[in-house]
Amino acid sequence: MKSIISYFLKYPFAGNLLAGVFVILGLFGLYSLNSSVMPQIDPGKLIVTVAYPGASPEEVEKGVVLKIEDNLKGISGIEKVTSTSDENFCTVTVDLETGYDSNMALQDVKNAVDGISSFPVGVENISVKKREFTVLAVSMALSGDVDLKDLKNYGREIENDLRAIGGISKVDLSGFPDEEIEIGVNEDALKAYKISIDEIYAAVKSANIEQTGGSIKGEDEELRIRVKEKQYNADGFKDIVVRSSKNGGTVLLSDLASIKDKWSEDPNRTYINGNPAIKIAITQTSREDILQISETIKAYLKTFNASHQTVKLDLLFDNSVQISVMQDILANNGIIGFLLVLLFLSLFLNHRLSFWVALGIPVSFLGMFMVAGMYGITLNKISLFGMILVIGILVDDGIVICENIYQHFENGKSALQSGIDGTLEVMPAVFSAVLTTMIAFVAFFFIDGIIGEFFRELAFVVIFALLFSLIEAFLILPAHVVHSKALIRDKKESKFEKLSTTAILKLRKWTYEPLLRFCLNNKLVTIGFTLGLLFITIGALIGGIIRTGDSSVDNNDYIDVSLEMPAGTPENATMFYLNKIEDAAEDLGKELQKRSLNGKPVITNTALNLTATNVGSLTIYFTNSRNRDFVSAEFGKLLKDKVGDIPQAERLNYVQQSRFGKSVSVSLQSSNLDDLYAAKKEFKSKLSKMEGLINVLDNDRLGMREIRLRLKDQAYKLGLTLNEVSSQVRSAFYGKEVQRLQRGIDEVRVWVRYDKEERSSIGNLEKMRIRTSDGGEYFLKDIAEISYERNLVQINHLAGQREITVEADAASESVNMTEINDEIDNHILPDLEAKYPGLRFRYGGHAEEFAKAKKSAVVIAPVILILLFSIVIFTFRSFLQTFLIFILIPFGFIGVGWGHWIHGVALDMPSYLGMVALMGVMVNDSILLISTFNENLHKGMEFMSALYETATSRFRPIVLTSLTTIVGIAPIIVSNQTEARMVIPLAISMAYGLAVATFLNLIVLPVLIIVVNSARRKMKWITSGVMPGREVVEPAIRELNQTINN
Repeated sequence: MKSIISYFLKYPFAGNLLAGVFVILGLFGLYSLNSSVMPQIDPGKLIVTVAYPGASPEEVEKGVVLKIEDNLKGISGIEKVTSTSDENFCTVTVDLETGYDSNMALQDVKNAVDGISSFPVGVENISVKKREFTVLAVSMALSGDVDLKDLKNYGREIENDLRAIGGISKVDLSGFPDEEIEIGVNEDALKAYKISIDEIYAAVKSANIEQTGGSIKGEDEELRIRVKEKQYNADGFKDIVVRSSKNGGTVLLSDLASIKDKWSEDPNRTYINGNPAIKIAITQTSREDILQISETIKAYLKTFNASHQTVKLDLLFDNSVQISVMQDILANNGIIGFLLVLLFLSLFLNHRLSFWVALGIPVSFLGMFMVAGMYGITLNKISLFGMILVIGILVDDGIVICENIYQHFENGKSALQSGIDGTLEVMPAVFSAVLTTMIAFVAFFFIDGIIGEFFRELAFVVIFALLFSLIEAFLILPAHVVHSKALIRDKKESKFEKLSTTAILKLRKWTYEPLLRFCLNNKLVTIGFTLGLLFITIGALIGGIIRTGDSSVDNNDYIDVSLEMPAGTPENATMFYLNKIEDAAEDLGKELQKRSLNGKPVITNTALNLTATNVGSLTIYFTNSRNRDFVSAEFGKLLKDKVGDIPQAERLNYVQQSRFGKSVSVSLQSSNLDDLYAAKKEFKSKLSKMEGLINVLDNDRLGMREIRLRLKDQAYKLGLTLNEVSSQVRSAFYGKEVQRLQRGIDEVRVWVRYDKEERSSIGNLEKMRIRTSDGGEYFLKDIAEISYERNLVQINHLAGQREITVEADAASESVNMTEINDEIDNHILPDLEAKYPGLRFRYGGHAEEFAKAKKSAVVIAPVILILLFSIVIFTFRSFLQTFLIFILIPFGFIGVGWGHWIHGVALDMPSYLGMVALMGVMVNDSILLISTFNENLHKGMEFMSALYETATSRFRPIVLTSLTTIVGIAPIIVSNQTEARMVIPLAISMAYGLAVATFLNLIVLPVLIIVVNSARRKMKWITSGVMPGREVVEPAIRELNQTINN
């Protein structure tokens, strides 16, 4: 290694060439990186969907879901299976174990589903897909003074245009129902012509066809025979012959029914700012760049509006704004952090040295960019924060090397020799110190769950930036220092250098040295004080002063409010309450506008969506976070208070988006359904009464009232069966699907059934004529009993059994979730278990993700500690000296805990990840201090002199490396930018933990070195009867003596 370093020092062009390679290839790598809001992770989920038209949730559950769930048992890699059974369809979600090959699991699940041969007749559209990474990039609204059909056609035009543009692949339209052709008959016409719905169905199906009939191959020409009578619009169906007679009489379809093109009766509508509109959503996939999508859409929107007069395209939501703002924030904070690092380096070092040390930051980043694209890194919130986090750490190795080279130069050596000796002397310690930090961040790759998936990119950025910083510090930096004006003898110091040097000397002499002497003379007081601080911090955590909670609630530029009325609620009633919420939101927006940063409106648009007669939602779009002083969750809480209760609503949710799940999410299960419903009701009631929780909801919902049919004895005497009767009723009121026609990209269904008026009253059902095989006709009320009952609208399963999930959100970040979770864990759920035997529960949401991360952390933390311990013990070749370093690590929690308390931030999963990273950073300065102490002993200094000299001489580099790391992170912490909320807990853990670690290394570690030395001497005295000198028992001296003796 000496020859390599000597070569780079003698020939500085080699270092410049290497730096140039990093810069050029790094810029290419940076240019190739896509931008996204968050890391593009594999969701690790498979989705099975099955359609079963006309089936109730119970029929879907028994006929489809239970069979799928049973066939999935025993498949490798499956962690959890959940399902929902709804009217007409079901969804089965398969969660995979972390790291399991999703493509292999997809094939296994497909084989299992395809192997089911006992699905009921009528099951269709069986789909098994892997959930891919997608995120909403941009949404637009198309509106104008045209009818919905024309609006849809314009929307399809836009969809085709956008799909033809490179970099955009997923475009979805919403705000209109499916199109269909309805052949609407009435009972009087059927009676008059003595024709049944089945006969109409058969006539249309056989007449509306297009097929090939072979070909005629003549000598001169080949002619293809084709029947081409398929009609694609309602008018084309009118002349279809349903029945004909021998005398030439015909009954046309138009004689029996009203035939029309229409929207399906599911009320799928969108209103933007109160006006009918179509919503166009563009979704980013893993291979696309969100910033590029945004720029493309904005350019298209401008062009479209310029060329269309009757319709207008408006931008509703641009998710790229969030990442642009985040990039600006992190770039600005990065610049501030860089300048602060440069300032502190200049204060503590020669300003020329500080420049060359700081230059290692961009070189290291560009080296990292060289390989980032290969790993699939994107420029997102997490990776950008990783760059900010590592800014201060990157200069630590350069500081130590530069200062050591400068000390050798001051001792009289030549610049070249100072560079060689100064670099080689500290290389083992610097390499070990940086390696320990890298290994600490390696732990992030083994954390399970979403939290681990997100923060792996942060770990990658830190590890590879540190790797290239080592290369820069050993090969490039020394050459720059040696061949710069920094190493000039008898150089006159500038006023700034004199002032900074004097300030540092005074700080050390008047503050640090007296404190160090006091602590060395009062070892028990020092150790007791430090232990007391740790116990007070733990007590504050237990007592709730230092809070734990959920920091993962996103601050979006929108908020969703979802409303579900009881099944069967008419459309106008649902719209009334949605409009009420919209009006309240607009009023709240005007109130918040008065306190906004620029006085401009804080609400840009509102989008009202009606997806069923009883189900709708309202999306409120805000101006970007820089122009408002509230977060989206706060707006939701204020809106909830303003709207008040809607007693008629079954579900009213002011949705809080959270990356790691709901603050409270508990799945209840029991084989006794009565107990399950009772437990759910009681659990919800208790959660609703707990201060700090809002949006207490469950997924158990009753459906609309149902009419139940049961045959009378008379029906059986007539030869009717329940299947025959129900089939005729279904055909009349639900309809028989004749065909599916392809009109453009739309699939249009052709239905034959009663017209809407005929299906509008119970009286018409009672008077419906049931036809027997011999031509007899009987009113339904005469052959069947009619009763009424309310049924479930959705059935949920977890692990193959029915379950009800109860969820709640924290009202604000100030809520102490530790107390709430303790109350749920230790009182509410145990009481429910005792009251309802057989009741089981399982945590989901935030608690589930936290448990996953914690479980994996418990496994990986000892491994990381062992690796760190091995590296340090290999460096020192002393177990006790290594033990001293690691015994200080838990005390870093003093800074972590009180740092969160100072900023009013709850401890959460990112906080604990910050503590893991802190382990590696804390070890750095300890390694350098003990290495210097051992070197001083090697030089023949007495124990106390060596220790005192070590502490005072390492004061500047230890304080400097800590300060550069802290000031590099500080702008993120104090910026109070809402986009950085998820990473702020991690930054607080690092910054405040390192601040306390500086005290531990400069004060407590020297005290512990004396304590351990005294213990060694006493052990030697006990075994030999002679009290040895302090130096004799130190491993550095023992090792030196062994070397001399050998």
